Amino acid sequence: MENAVNDGTVLTSILQARGFTVTFLTELKATRHAILKALENLPKCETVVVALFGHGCSGIHGPAFVPVEAEYNSHCIADKVSVDSLRGFCKRSKAHGILHILDCCYGGDFTIRTRGDRPSWTRTQHEKSRIVISSAMMREKVPDGTPDGHSPFMEFLIAAMRDETFSGSAIELFVSARSRIIGSKVACLPKIGRFDGDQGGDVFI
Repeated sequence: MENAVNDGTVLTSILQARGFTVTFLTELKATRHAILKALENLPKCETVVVALFGHGCSGIHGPAFVPVEAEYNSHCIADKVSVDSLRGFCKRSKAHGILHILDCCYGGDFTIRTRGDRPSWTRTQHEKSRIVISSAMMREKVPDGTPDGHSPFMEFLIAAMRDETFSGSAIELFVSARSRIIGSKVACLPKIGRFDGDQGGDVFI
């Protein structure tokens, strides 16, 4: 949890360097209302990156991100950012590509399987994308990392983003970060998935 602000700060600078306008909510400003309001008030754009760092939970109503004011009760999502909230945002958004970076416990529970057998899900950049990259597989918690540093997941994700060969592809980012983590001794394994509204394309950041 201590590293969430550090991770968000570095990701903000990377995205701004790539031309993104960033809304960065930290600590007491990172309420459920503020997060959802920021999503709904996004201006018209081609690509959106939604990054959530901190606590996650998963209960009878599915997974959720735990904002600053929420109680850590996995079976109550009224005060949390639920997976349904993010999926609803994906359905309503007119953005061409949406990438979710979820560095929280149970991040893997947010993901859904792609249905590659559907003919309309072609792998071209003409198709909309709703990609999720989480710091863990389903039903897994994640390590916090070192104080005043970054979470292990974000350390490798940042390194992959800063690699001079990085093309900007979200799928490439996942593959690169995952391979780096597999080659280390870090006890977490990232997962990639897609939200409703996805048509099988990629997101470039």
